[in-house]
Amino acid sequence: MARPDLLLVAALLHDIGKGGDGDHSVEGEAIARDVARRIGFGAEDAAVLAALVRHHLLLVETATRRDLDDPATVRAVTDAVADAGTLELLHALTEADALATGPAAWSAWRASLVAELVRRAGAVLAGEPVAERPSAFPAPVTGEQRALAVEACDAGGPVVRLFPRDEGAELLLAVPDQPGVLPAAAGVLALHRLAVRAADVRAVGGVLLLRWRVATEYGELPEAARLRSDLVRALDGSLDVGGRLAEREAAYAGRRRASCPRPR
Repeated sequence: MARPDLLLVAALLHDIGKGGDGDHSVEGEAIARDVARRIGFGAEDAAVLAALVRHHLLLVETATRRDLDDPATVRAVTDAVADAGTLELLHALTEADALATGPAAWSAWRASLVAELVRRAGAVLAGEPVAERPSAFPAPVTGEQRALAVEACDAGGPVVRLFPRDEGAELLLAVPDQPGVLPAAAGVLALHRLAVRAADVRAVGGVLLLRWRVATEYGELPEAARLRSDLVRALDGSLDVGGRLAEREAAYAGRRRASCPRPR
């Protein structure tokens, strides 16, 4: 690193905004700028440290939640990071933060996405134009996909296939076309703590074919039969996916509040 001193101090301060009432990245930015000046850094270095704290989640959240082929994704980074030196520091801080969190927070998949985002943002900061989104022509429907569509038509309901893959699984859903299929499927995946890494959907003969790349947040993959049962209930309204997710979030929030004393 050109500036390992800035990386070290940013690593020390990146979560210092936690404990307040607002976004810890925003609150930490002001604290980091003040601390940096008190330590003895100049205004320029203090600004870099403040930016690193403010954006320490930017790369991993952008790379794993947005389409890297969309020019707006790269612009989200270059609008926040002013120069290549800060981008280099942010890349290293992102990896260090994730590795310190635990093995589930950093994988070869996350590392590759973040590295590709950094490469594209670095090119733009170096003066290259933002690459335009390539034309998206869907791949031909496979025989397996057509067979799933026929099976879903014959069954009159969802067909689910789950195939374990490196660092996750591939989930294929064939569902007779009806309103609400996509949110119902996404909600069921959230209930089973499956993080979605990629997804596409297409229609074949009145059947929606959904292909998801998923990974467990922790634990083992759920059984395909359980996913299908919950999806059927979500589609017919007997499973309140939104209510279940809200209850779980409220329970976690209550435990967090109970164990977090007021900062001083």
